[in-house]
Amino acid sequence: MKHLLILTISSVIIGLSVQSFTPPMFQALAVTTRPQNIAGESATLKPSTTMEEAIGKAKHWEIIMWIWQQESGMGTNKKPDALHLYCRTLGKTNELGYGGMQNKWCYNTFDDVVGVVDDWFTKNLAFYELPNALCLYGLGEPIDDCGYWRKYKLL
Repeated sequence: MKHLLILTISSVIIGLSVQSFTPPMFQALAVTTRPQNIAGESATLKPSTTMEEAIGKAKHWEIIMWIWQQESGMGTNKKPDALHLYCRTLGKTNELGYGGMQNKWCYNTFDDVVGVVDDWFTKNLAFYELPNALCLYGLGEPIDDCGYWRKYKLL
């Protein structure tokens, strides 16, 4: 969110729109969700209107944006074993591949899965370096080098 605010402020100062900074591959389709109550709080959060907005709220938004592309092609991957397609049949989502097909965890909203993955990276980056954390996320092992990490480095 901090990055989005800085980007918005700087774009206003130089007279450009935030949209002009968004590469076409990251321009997401709109997501419709209902507001949800956070446990222990009475306030209702406003749901994100786009998947990109949901990711932009995350602390580890750059990593999550990359994972979204890798795991589901930003929701366009049509492989029959794709977790996001399985979740869609249940009326839910998991376009970030969290938990993999072995767990088949599905979430009510894209905001929910982004929050879970963001929390996962916050916890795991406290113990592991980024290469280890990405390999743990993608392969289930916190090794130093894996295809998942090598692809991420190419950014």
